[in-house]
Amino acid sequence: MFFWVVLASLMGIIMFGSLSDKTKDEEFFVEPVYEALSLNLFQYHNAAVYGYEDAVKDGYEKSLSTGTNPVAEYFDRHVDGVVPLATVENAQITKGGDDGNVILPYITKYLPIGFKPQNNTRTYLMCVDGSQGQTNGLTCNDPTAVRYVMTFREVPPRYDGADKMLALRAVAKASVNSRYVGMIEKAETPLEKKADTYHQPLGAHYYILASGYSPATAAYLPDYLVCQAPRDNTEPTLVLGDKAKTTRYLVALSLMQGLEHNANIPEGTGIISNCKALEESSGG
Repeated sequence: MFFWVVLASLMGIIMFGSLSDKTKDEEFFVEPVYEALSLNLFQYHNAAVYGYEDAVKDGYEKSLSTGTNPVAEYFDRHVDGVVPLATVENAQITKGGDDGNVILPYITKYLPIGFKPQNNTRTYLMCVDGSQGQTNGLTCNDPTAVRYVMTFREVPPRYDGADKMLALRAVAKASVNSRYVGMIEKAETPLEKKADTYHQPLGAHYYILASGYSPATAAYLPDYLVCQAPRDNTEPTLVLGDKAKTTRYLVALSLMQGLEHNANIPEGTGIISNCKALEESSGG
């Protein structure tokens, strides 16, 4: 009897030790990976935001002196409001499948020295209709357009199932605890307007899951962005909406212009067809 008691105790110690080692492995191996992925995305996104702002300013100044604005003309090429800024293919920063992309040179100059692009990191200027709603895209030159710069990347499958709390802690370190950098997460119900809701897409189904922010205080992504952001430079039918609900994605979002102080984007009047991310969504 004494033998079996001792054996059971030893087995318990071994199992507890294994679980403890597994937790430590995640903390000391997975967390640094998420921090590195997030920092890379955060630096890339910031470069895109600064580059976009420089390009818009430069385009306006050129229009005053020459009568033409190459940046506005580039936006006009994308009537759906999905404008490639910079994407990474084969470890190289590309024009996102549009050789007419005039904004990329403005972006690359803001990247840190020694920056190593991570494959499938994708940045777009995406525009939704500020009057018709967050499910409606339109050309970014439209006066009612609400402009977003969004950067996203799929988490490598090896790390997709990592503990969320550890991952979010790593993301927070890399982004200085930004509310606008985190994981794409589906909300239990679409976003409703409350007294303290502003600069948000009402009716949106996805938000940025970030450490320290609940769904009530998180930044939400317009459905149009989640459903229509391209995952490939050459095949427009491959979109984020196909995988957003089932695959872990990191995202960084910046609202650039189009909303007045304390204003929100209304619920969309349009229906986004064939968006897997919105299938079986309650309330919308």
